[in-house]
Amino acid sequence: MAPRKPASAAATGPDPRRLGCAKGSRARVVAEALKKTKAENKALKTENEKLKTKNEGLIEYYNALEEKMKVLRLELDEAKAVARRATDDATRFLA
Repeated sequence: MAPRKPASAAATGPDPRRLGCAKGSRARVVAEALKKTKAENKALKTENEKLKTKNEGLIEYYNALEEKMKVLRLELDEAKAVARRATDDATRFLA
């Protein structure tokens, strides 16, 4: 038969110093993970802000191009109308 531990040792459980070390070790691991997560979060926020700025610039560029396209379409329609009138006039003149 194996020797029994004294009742006082069994009642106290594991060595508190070992528990403290384990808790401290876990706390360090959690703290390091939290630190890395915060750094990654900060980097992602920075990248997000850059992309937002770029997106806003692209939206402004698109809106400006849309206005230019409207003006160009109007000019094209006017040029087509002038060309039709010129063609009609030339046809009448030659007829």
